[in-house]
Parts: sequence; C-alpha cells; structure tokens
Amino acid sequence: MRGSNSSAANSSRFFRRESYISLRYRWRRKPCDPCSFGGHHVRVQAPLALHDDSKPEPDIAVVSGSFRDYRNAHPRTAVLVVEISDATLAFDREDKAQVYAQADIPEYWIVNLIERRLETFRDPGGSGYRTHLVVPEDDALSPLAAPEARVEVSSLLP
Repeated sequence: MRGSNSSAANSSRFFRRESYISLRYRWRRKPCDPCSFGGHHVRVQAPLALHDDSKPEPDIAVVSGSFRDYRNAHPRTAVLVVEISDATLAFDREDKAQVYAQADIPEYWIVNLIERRLETFRDPGGSGYRTHLVVPEDDALSPLAAPEARVEVSSLLP
C-alpha cells in the first residue's frame, strides 16, 4: 500500500510539474502570449502584494505594464491569475478564490489536473466570485482581458 500511495504522489507531482512547465512555455509564446494582453506582463510564480499581510504566489499572473515596472515592488493586482491544481484543489477553489475575489482580481483560473478541465471564476464581489464556469478539456475560453485570444483547455493540460 505504502508504495502505491508514494507512486501516486510522485505521479501527481510529475504531472503538476509537466503542466506548469508546459503552461509557462505556452504563455510566453502562443496561444496566449503576453502580446495578446496588450500592455500586460505574464509573471510566473512571483508574489502579488494584494494586501499588506497577503502575498500569494500564483503559478501565472497577468499584470499591467512590463517586468521593469516591478523591479522595486510586487504588483498589487492582476487582470488574470492562474493556479495549476491537483492536491490543492479544494484550497484553490475556496481559500485562494476568496483571497483573489477580495482583492478584486477580475478573473481567476484553476487548471484542474484531476478532472482535466479549466475552472474559471469571474465577477468578484463580497467574499467570493459570482460566476464559476467549468470548461471541459475539448473546449476553449477567451480571457476577459484579451477577448480576441482563444485558449484551448487541452493546451493547458499535460
């Protein structure tokens, strides 16, 4: 038993790492490169200074400006935050979604590795998001900040 749990955990870490590397590469290229966001910069696993006591480090954050704008301070907001999730899925859906909504992040995506789909949260208000869309692996979605871009969910998955 112990070996199978360890093997499953290692497999999960492998797919999360593969998905992260793949997603990072794709977001620095196509189908959803920083140019698609006009005047925005894609940050990878870097802090967002949402509140004085909260500096989450999302897997991907699309922020205003260029990387030079953040040499001396972390951005205080983002137009899109993306988390790649497997073992932390419940935490990402509940706790992180609440943090991002309270910081008025307009769009939050969870790349759900377990169910092989994209979960998107939009329209922040109060203590959470008012809209939660589930996009299957064989479909696509356009980010609110770049409606002309079309991101295939399958391109985000390992």
